[in-house]
Amino acid sequence: MSNARLLPGMRALKVRRISRDTEDSSALARQGEELDAATEAGRYAVAGEVEDSTVSGAVNLDERPKLGRWMKDPLWYEWEALMVTSLDRITRDQHH
Repeated sequence: MSNARLLPGMRALKVRRISRDTEDSSALARQGEELDAATEAGRYAVAGEVEDSTVSGAVNLDERPKLGRWMKDPLWYEWEALMVTSLDRITRDQHH
């Protein structure tokens, strides 16, 4: 894990994910509200927003329907940090 810190003005990619349709229908909205508050409080620039619904946390980041395109050229260079509400929203395996 990196010790790098987000600094005001850094370009953040806001990522929301749920794995099943059966999860609380407001889960994505709550994640969005938390990410909005964090970007505002930290004064980060929003490079983009990604929502992958019904995608397992076991799926590699570059293979996800929406996030995958941000993990390669040309969008790879548009952001400096991924923002999620909790580690399990991005992956099940920290080695990803």
